Amino acid sequence: MLSIYDLQDLISTSFFNGDMQIAGLALYAVVMIVVFALSKNTSHTLVISLPVTLIFAGIGVLNMELMVLLVVLSILGLAFNVGKVLRD
Repeated sequence: MLSIYDLQDLISTSFFNGDMQIAGLALYAVVMIVVFALSKNTSHTLVISLPVTLIFAGIGVLNMELMVLLVVLSILGLAFNVGKVLRD
């Protein structure tokens, strides 16, 4: 069975010259692209991205600095969409 660490190691050696952080960010980006594709509402997707980010950081795919940056970006995205959320 291929674990997430093995998948991250495979991606890092194949595409990113062994850089595990960029491979983890690529895995996170793929998951978020799938979430954005399945969701119709941007604010729902931004809310879903918060626990996804915490899960990826918890299992060691993303480092803590990147996790904080992604959480701040999600919160800023929610803040910019608050007017649209209140109108709906």
